[in-house]
Amino acid sequence: MKKVLIPALALTLLVGASPAFADTNGTTTIKDIRTEKREALKDAQDKLKQAIDAKKQEIQTERDNLKKDVQDQRGEMRDMRLGFRQEAATHVIAMLDAMAGRFQTLIDRTSSRVAKVNGTGATTTDATAALNQAKADLAQARAQIDAVKAINLDFGTTTSTTTVKAAADQFKASVKAVKDTFNAIHKDLEKALSSLPHVKAEGTATTTATSTSAH
Repeated sequence: MKKVLIPALALTLLVGASPAFADTNGTTTIKDIRTEKREALKDAQDKLKQAIDAKKQEIQTERDNLKKDVQDQRGEMRDMRLGFRQEAATHVIAMLDAMAGRFQTLIDRTSSRVAKVNGTGATTTDATAALNQAKADLAQARAQIDAVKAINLDFGTTTSTTTVKAAADQFKASVKAVKDTFNAIHKDLEKALSSLPHVKAEGTATTTATSTSAH
């Protein structure tokens, strides 16, 4: 009986002394080691995930900043284009006003010439009609210029592209209408001058004088 108890006691002492088979009285066990490894691995994974998330956030922030910079640059460029468009429109309107003024001067000169020819007793019916048409066309041109001036091209960055384009198209069409009227005035004045009797009479007189001298 004593021989059996001794090996059993020795085995008990050996197991108690081994960390892998320790009891639960505060000593490390295999379960504890595995738990520590799992916790360490989880901690490492959590830290890695946090680092990845932080990097992703950093990249996203950089992208947002870049996008904002691009939008700001586009806004500045759009402001420049809008500003240039407004300046160009102002220049065009000034040219239209100047052209209207020149046509007024031409009409006044033509009117004076027609009056002089009419004072000689010559018939100036066609010339007067063409001159009156030129005056009416000039009045129309001035009204058209006022319509051009009324078109708003002073837009901000919040104005939609569609609105800006529509206004620009309207401006171009209105300017073209003024130019067409100017062309009509030019033709009216040409007709008025060519219809004056004394222009034809001068040619006839010259021819007659030459023929008389030859005889």
